[in-house]
Formats: sequence, structure tokens, C-alpha cells
Amino acid sequence: MIPSVLLCLTMLAFIIAPFQPGSTVVTVKLEALESRFRYGGDTTFVVNLWATWCKPCVAEIPWFENLHRRPDTLAPLKVILVSLDTPADILTVQRFVQRKGLTADVVVLNEGKPHTWIDR
Repeated sequence: MIPSVLLCLTMLAFIIAPFQPGSTVVTVKLEALESRFRYGGDTTFVVNLWATWCKPCVAEIPWFENLHRRPDTLAPLKVILVSLDTPADILTVQRFVQRKGLTADVVVLNEGKPHTWIDR
């Protein structure tokens, strides 16, 4: 029973807490990610699916980071970089985020079998 409470608190923290630069990258289930969009109010979400092993994905990361850093005087916008690296490679993702100085939200999607969720 305690693990499920902890999981719920972790999901809730991901949904409502803003990302802090230098924070630890976390793994999330698709349901938690979708909840964040649902409760985003008038915020537009830009979601980029990427992986550290994907050279074209890594090449476009600076564009998303620049979009994330744009002035807040524009319409509310939130960039979320969703890594498709495996949860076992979370340290690789964390090192990548630190090395690149990323401040946009970065999470590792903890979902198997893309054919079950890609159309969502």
C-alpha cells in the first residue's frame, strides 16, 4: 500500500511542480504525462519525443531549448522533452541534460510497446 501512495505523490508532483534547472530527470508513465496536459489550463504544450542515441533528435534539441527560453510575454507555452531511452538509461539522460545545460522539462517515458500508446 505504501508504494502506491508514493507513486501517486510522485505523479502528482510531476503534474503540478515546475521543472527546476538541474533537477533530476524522472521516469513517467504516459498517464501522468497526459494528466499534466489535462490540467495545463491555457498553456500550449510542445512535446518532443527523442533519445540520446538518435543523432537527428539530439541535433534538434537546441531548437526546443530556445523555444523553451523565449520571453514569457508571449502566450503560455511549455516544452517537454520526452526521452524514449529506457528507464535503465536514466543516468545517461541525466548526464546529457547536465552537459547540454537544458532547462526545459525532461522526462524518460516508462512505457513499453510503442504500438499500444503511439496513437494516443
